[in-house]
Formats: sequence, C-alpha cells, structure tokens
Amino acid sequence: MPARGEDADQDRRERPEEVEEQNFLIRKRVLEYDDVMNEQRRVVYKYRREILEGRDISETARDEVEGVIERLVDEYTAGDLLEEWDLGELETQLRLIWPVGIDVATLAPETVDREKLKDALDDDAMSAYDEREQALGEELMRHLERSILLQVIDNRWREHLFDMDYLREESTSAASPRSTPSSPTKTRASTCSRS
Repeated sequence: MPARGEDADQDRRERPEEVEEQNFLIRKRVLEYDDVMNEQRRVVYKYRREILEGRDISETARDEVEGVIERLVDEYTAGDLLEEWDLGELETQLRLIWPVGIDVATLAPETVDREKLKDALDDDAMSAYDEREQALGEELMRHLERSILLQVIDNRWREHLFDMDYLREESTSAASPRSTPSSPTKTRASTCSRS
C-alpha cells in the first residue's frame, strides 16, 4: 500500500495541467499585487515629494485637526443614551492635542448638541492654532506641519507595507483554479492605503 505522500505525488503527475494552471494563477496574483503596490507607491511618493518641495499644507493640517475632533466627539458621545457619553474623557483626549478653552467635562450631556459641540471645538482649536502660528512665525509653523505630516505618512506607509505583505502571502497561497483573490486584494489594498 503506497504512503499518503506517494498518492499526492501520483495525483500531481496525473494532472500536470492543473498544476500548471495553479502556478499560472499564483504568478498572475503576484503581478496584480505588484501593479496595485506600484500605483500606491507612485501616489504616496508624489505626495511626499510635494511636501518636501515646500508645498503649503496648512489647510490640510487644519482639516486633519478638524477630522480628529470629529472622530473624538463621535467616539465619546456615541449612542443616544446620554449616560453612555464620556465628556470627561473626551476633554482629556482633546487636551492631548491643544489647550482646550471649553470646559467640556462640566457640560451637561442633555444640553449638548453633537454638531454644535464639534463646531465650538473646531473654532477653539483653530483659534489656538492661529495663536501658535503667531507665536512661532509662519515659516516655522509650515516647517512643523511638513515634518509632522511626513512622520504620519511614513508611519502609515510602513504599516500599510506590512499589511500588504501579509495580504500578498494570503493571496498567493489562496490562488487556485476556483479562487480569484485579485478583487479582494485591490479592495483591501485600497482600504489599507487610505488609512
């Protein structure tokens, strides 16, 4: 009686077309992966180059601050039940970003409208941003914005590359005549690059 491994070898010899098809699909997945990565690399490096060449990104920086405020307010005022809101922790998190001029922790949740709170915090943050820019000067502020944004981009890009390496391994190992991981690869790659 032949050993189990011998049966598998015999099956492979009997179906060389299937083995070749499997190898073809693996090569195809690798090429699709490389195409996706090259496009993402092109976009990220173009953006980095613009920043390094001195492009004014002050509006982008302000938009990012507003985005962070919106995410934090949504996170700490989630749900319709006011008892679930954590305004104290919201203020703690906001103070890690700027010296908040609004006493968020003492607001009564029943009197707080999320959108008005976001608007008030945005105004407060932009006021603090303007004060900081006046204190440091426009040139130094632009330099700080570029430096911080480059750090964020580089950190996210490294995380993205790690995720994509994992996805590539997953994609090539899953390639079979019946699987088509190229669409999930592109979808997930796109999701990873936007984060």
